[in-house]
Amino acid sequence: MLCLFLLLVQTNAVMFQHVEAHIQNNTGAPKKKQFLGSILSDPKKFVEEATNLDPVAVVEIIKLLDVLLVTSVETEKDLSDTLDIKTAESIETGIALSRAGDAVGIAEGVVKVAEGVLKDAKDTVDTKKEMLKAKKILLEAAKDAHTTQIEVTQASQDKLDKEKPDLDKEQVTLKDVKGMLGSVTDGALFSCEAGQGSHGPKLSENTDNSKEKCEHHCRSTDGCIAFDYTTEDISNACRLYSSIGHSRTDPGVHGRQFCVWKHRGYKMIKMANQDGQKMCADRDTTDKGCDLSCCQQQCLDNVDCTHITWFSDINCRMSFTGCKVWAQGYSSLTQWIYKKEA
Repeated sequence: MLCLFLLLVQTNAVMFQHVEAHIQNNTGAPKKKQFLGSILSDPKKFVEEATNLDPVAVVEIIKLLDVLLVTSVETEKDLSDTLDIKTAESIETGIALSRAGDAVGIAEGVVKVAEGVLKDAKDTVDTKKEMLKAKKILLEAAKDAHTTQIEVTQASQDKLDKEKPDLDKEQVTLKDVKGMLGSVTDGALFSCEAGQGSHGPKLSENTDNSKEKCEHHCRSTDGCIAFDYTTEDISNACRLYSSIGHSRTDPGVHGRQFCVWKHRGYKMIKMANQDGQKMCADRDTTDKGCDLSCCQQQCLDNVDCTHITWFSDINCRMSFTGCKVWAQGYSSLTQWIYKKEA
């Protein structure tokens, strides 16, 4: 179902508008649950398939993920709000119960007084007894209402306790997947600095003498992971490369900028969360506060780096022996393992 959904997205972007509207208007419908289930059951597969799409299609998927995330958060909030309302109603029924008890006490006192003057006011006593009977009926009704309300309140608490862990986990997974897909479509896909590509063969070259035009050419060319460009009006102002090996820091006579695609040059080989955590056993370098782009760039800058393990708490570890041995990961985090291919 997910593959069919993604194929429809890739061939006709208009379909996303209908899918998004369907999810927004039918948050409890089986199709929404089926789409959400396809993400939660295998986030890795979902991300791998989604990253093969063009960036416009991925943006539309992220919009749908936003809808699912908002729905999940709103569901949890609705459950919590319901619990608050039922708790307040329980307090009100408790107050009613207390007041009914007080009324019974007063009525009983009145009965005792009336019985003391029974000879002179037998009719009054009978009337008061009827009033007492009615108030006792009200008391029993109040007790029953309070008991029922306590059960409803407890049911609301049980429902929140049961669903909250799954909703929390669902939200974490959706945020992780959204973050990964967002990294494919952000506005800083390339890291540029003064320099040039290698002297060797190039994918292609043309007259595009601006970063925007040359970047667009690279992004639309299969296998392109880097480019260099100059703003001068020459025949090879823009040059595309399939590798960053032997790149040069010398900008040359044309003052070139060398730009590397932060997310290409890698293949994701494993994503793990919950049970069965895995990561590369050799982890010589650990950097905290390093996002996925930062982690990938560090490995690209180190010729000995073969793999990276990136954690959902913004933690980066580089591997230098080919990640041949697995180690147990962390059950509280999601971790992705990438193999450097460039």
